[in-house]
Amino acid sequence: MLTIILPILLFAALALAILGAVRRMAMWRRGRASKVDLLGGLLAMPRRYMVDLHHVVARDKYMANTHVATAGGFVLAAVLAIVVHGFGVHNPILGYALLFATALMFIGALFVFKRRLNPPSRLSKGPWMRLPKSLLAFSASFFILTLPVAGVLPEGFGGWFLAALLAVGVAWGVCELFLGMTWGGPMKHAFAGALHLAWH
Repeated sequence: MLTIILPILLFAALALAILGAVRRMAMWRRGRASKVDLLGGLLAMPRRYMVDLHHVVARDKYMANTHVATAGGFVLAAVLAIVVHGFGVHNPILGYALLFATALMFIGALFVFKRRLNPPSRLSKGPWMRLPKSLLAFSASFFILTLPVAGVLPEGFGGWFLAALLAVGVAWGVCELFLGMTWGGPMKHAFAGALHLAWH
């Protein structure tokens, strides 16, 4: 069941996220035109993210380390999840890499969850309060789903009930994290922030 549902969920969410990105970029282009070095900005983005932004975030050591684990784990997990569960490349090495990425993301998400239990006044509330749960749902679901790929557990363990539960967890996670980046929600900051670093 999951071998059919997972690719559909992943690629549908990815397609809708791309559609949302095009829509959002069209919205940004309504302003006054200015010259932008598209390729140069994209090439400069990793350094601006890893160095410049990190220096700002590092003022709060707790959140700096949490952000590295959560965001880094998510990016790696998302790419690997598409390869492993989307395209069905069931390689044990990729399986272990995905287990590592989801575990890293899960640990970071636990720290985000802890901070949101009694958030400082400077933090946004509202939809942001559900983000830790979405991060945990995504990372935990993909971690469990990847155990058979890595050869840790047999294929089909847990039966239909666990499969249905994991399908719900994946759907929740990809909707919040993929669609939320471009259609609106707490993860919008990741997409908008990355492009801001590239072209401003």
